[in-house]
Amino acid sequence: MKQNYDIRQIVADNLRKLRTKNNLSQLELATRTGLTQTFVNNIENRKKWVSERTLALFCRELDAYPFQFFLSDDIPGPDSGYLAIQETDKIMLAIQDLIATYNKNKL
Repeated sequence: MKQNYDIRQIVADNLRKLRTKNNLSQLELATRTGLTQTFVNNIENRKKWVSERTLALFCRELDAYPFQFFLSDDIPGPDSGYLAIQETDKIMLAIQDLIATYNKNKL
């Protein structure tokens, strides 16, 4: 897949999503991490970038894994693999039924 991603935008959007999911304001997140509200705002508005240390602080306070800050909206959801397995299982059962019917009619 060849796609140009705006990583800064993805991180900014995910920071905002994770922060609001945790019912935190920018000021509350800043206070918990020892950062300034202005710095958090600048990250969410793509004016600043996160360091490894800052990302670790966000992960701790937002109860998030580092990869969650880099997930784009165009990837399949977390249940898509599970759903694919369910569909594969249904297809395999249907094939087994067809084979059983074929073998029964063949005799």
